[in-house]
Amino acid sequence: MKTNFKGMMVWRAARELAASVYRMTAEFPQTTGNFGLINSIRHAAIAVVSNIAAGRASAKPNEFAQFLSRSSSALAELDTLLLLSVDINILSTEAIDPLSIEIHAISEALTKLQIKINNLPAGEELVNDSDVDIGDEFILKKF
Repeated sequence: MKTNFKGMMVWRAARELAASVYRMTAEFPQTTGNFGLINSIRHAAIAVVSNIAAGRASAKPNEFAQFLSRSSSALAELDTLLLLSVDINILSTEAIDPLSIEIHAISEALTKLQIKINNLPAGEELVNDSDVDIGDEFILKKF
């Protein structure tokens, strides 16, 4: 692989998601009980974008697919933590709706990339993610 991750649409979307999460959690009530939740939410968001970058730098397509799988897992964790924040009345459903849309779009893009990588003929590499039909309005509009 060893291609620049910064040109990947899915990486740029995940980076913006992480920045949005940081801005949102900065507005959380600063009580002792919230620090663990804030750190967990931020860690999950960072793991999404970081695993895409790390996977893109890997030498083999199957390693890249594994890193994309880790990103997908981190997205599920992030989604769960945001829903928990609603359950305990730190956030409203309306506050997390835009992030939920981003999470869904990135999740779909990661799945499509994993399928594309797993179906590459032996010895072939994914040149970039622009040849993958992301198909989601969020990613295509934003980038």
